[in-house]
Amino acid sequence: MVTPPEYCPRQLSLFLSLRLLVCDACLILVFALGCAPNPNPRMWPQASPTQTKSPLQVWRTLSSTPQDRVNAANTLISPGTKLEAVVELLGGDGVWCRYPGPTVDLNSPNGKTTKTIPDLWQLEYRIPGGAVALCFDVSLGITPVEYRFTGAVLQRTITNIPSP
Repeated sequence: MVTPPEYCPRQLSLFLSLRLLVCDACLILVFALGCAPNPNPRMWPQASPTQTKSPLQVWRTLSSTPQDRVNAANTLISPGTKLEAVVELLGGDGVWCRYPGPTVDLNSPNGKTTKTIPDLWQLEYRIPGGAVALCFDVSLGITPVEYRFTGAVLQRTITNIPSP
């Protein structure tokens, strides 16, 4: 029968110290390599500038895209918010627009409207190429009349291009 070699306490202490040193070095190496920056930046998605800003910052930044402004307005303003609160939040440089609903239905046999279609009320903030339109519902029968926010949309300017 083979008996294991016997170590003196000094050799055993040296062996255990060396073993702990190797384990510590391996742990340091694992943490250092695991926390190193990724050499391939395409593997980690980068946040766009509009994702790191608050919706109000996106609304006020001139470099924001029109769609970013629409998303910011829909995030900032909850449906049902009064017109006055919207103007106070986004600024008073919007243009108040009313688009009348149809008055004559050309598809009906007698030329009268078959159902009432309300007017469209919008607060439009002009931007190059169109406007960010904030749509409102009007409360009829209430004095004074209240306008409540329903949502923001992007309106593009359409132009006629002459044919060559």
